[in-house]
Amino acid sequence: MKLMKFALPLFAIAALCSFALIKSNDSKLPIDKTYKNFLEKFDKVELPHKITAKRFKTSEAYFKSVDSDDNRGERKKYLSSEYADILPEISRGMMSRMGPDDYQAEVLLATTKHFDALIFSRIPSFRGNKTYYVATFDKNGKMLSKMAVASFGYTSIEDCKISKDLVINVDKFKIEGLNGDEGDTALSYVHTSSKEYMINGSGIIIDTAAKKLAPQQKAEKGDMGMR
Repeated sequence: MKLMKFALPLFAIAALCSFALIKSNDSKLPIDKTYKNFLEKFDKVELPHKITAKRFKTSEAYFKSVDSDDNRGERKKYLSSEYADILPEISRGMMSRMGPDDYQAEVLLATTKHFDALIFSRIPSFRGNKTYYVATFDKNGKMLSKMAVASFGYTSIEDCKISKDLVINVDKFKIEGLNGDEGDTALSYVHTSSKEYMINGSGIIIDTAAKKLAPQQKAEKGDMGMR
């Protein structure tokens, strides 16, 4: 019995020491190798960086461009299912008749102490409508934020520019002339909207208009309280 009385406190101390050691090791875990390989697929670029859809004069030339092999990009840049833990959408559509969409590594925008910012693209399995996304990840490959920033569609396009301060400007254009008429149709591009976003210090993509509006709303509420 005496031996058991001594053994129990010793066991408790050993367990606490083991827990402390595990906690210490957890804080120094190496970055997952899969995430490292994922980042290596993205080309590094100097900011500012632009994604601008090419303007075509006729619908025939535009349709050929959207559906061309050139629009699909390099096979070596495709993001396979091995990265599904990082980008879960990669595995969607595996069982469908059309197959999954194609995801491609584009560029690495920035690397900070807290996050990595990059651009990847998606092309639907039925082709056309290529979309570009800005996404941020923590240092263990967990996604923090994601937003579509540019697209090449049949009826509209979106261009974007990312500044050195990670401010994202998105301009949307409506393509006029794609009205279903027979034969070739002349195209025009009409600007419909502009929006501004930014990646904050925590790696979250925020709407700068909403950010600017928040202090004003607080001030208005404060004024109402004084009346």
